[in-house]
Amino acid sequence: MEPRLTIARNSCKPVPLTLSRIIDHKNPVTDNNRNDLINKVYSNILNIINQSFVRNEGDVIKSYEDWKRINSCSLEYNDKQLNLWNINPIESLDNYLNEDASCYTMVSITKKNTTEISVVYSIKDDIYISAIRGEGAMIEKEKLRASTTKSDTTKFICDNELVSENITKINHYERRNSESIVKDILKLINGEVDFILIKNFDFIRYQALYLICKEASLIVDLKIACDNRSHEFLASKPKIFNDIQQLIRLV
Repeated sequence: MEPRLTIARNSCKPVPLTLSRIIDHKNPVTDNNRNDLINKVYSNILNIINQSFVRNEGDVIKSYEDWKRINSCSLEYNDKQLNLWNINPIESLDNYLNEDASCYTMVSITKKNTTEISVVYSIKDDIYISAIRGEGAMIEKEKLRASTTKSDTTKFICDNELVSENITKINHYERRNSESIVKDILKLINGEVDFILIKNFDFIRYQALYLICKEASLIVDLKIACDNRSHEFLASKPKIFNDIQQLIRLV
């Protein structure tokens, strides 16, 4: 799978130039043109990656619409013998238009229902984070491992107000504001927060993060949400994972 990681990394490199050519910062993105712009960006990145392939290697790049048709809640894919590429060309178009904010491109490759490779590319900082299943996570060429340190006050990020309120009623728990899912995960890896709980997790969109969390030595729990249409995602430092699971059940 190593050559595919190289292809994925190289394919992300032209993303900033592609975005700058398509999007005019002087003209705000509106609800009316947002989907058209995202589709245009997506098509450009797909073309770049397609041109990188040696044919007949069993690789399939699925559009976001194709991935959404997959039964994502059961995480089962029909093309079990193929390498399925899942590309999220830009995490947030709004973030990209705010020149002070970072934004990210994500690529993951799945085979036999298992995520094998992940790449997260920081468009603003031109930095890659990658992971190969069973081989660990890397930031550029350095090993990426989550911080194991824990402060007296357990810091967390959660997208659910009621759950967050119940957790913060307990002593020694402090909620931090969410910036974006990618930046939140990086805060967890760096030790700025101790766990992240996302009650409405779009697994298709953020599949690349799942493998990076696991390979960076975080403990990850992914399960079907109560609505049977999305996932609940918990990522935590190893030493407190069991305590956090019990806490969530209580609240």
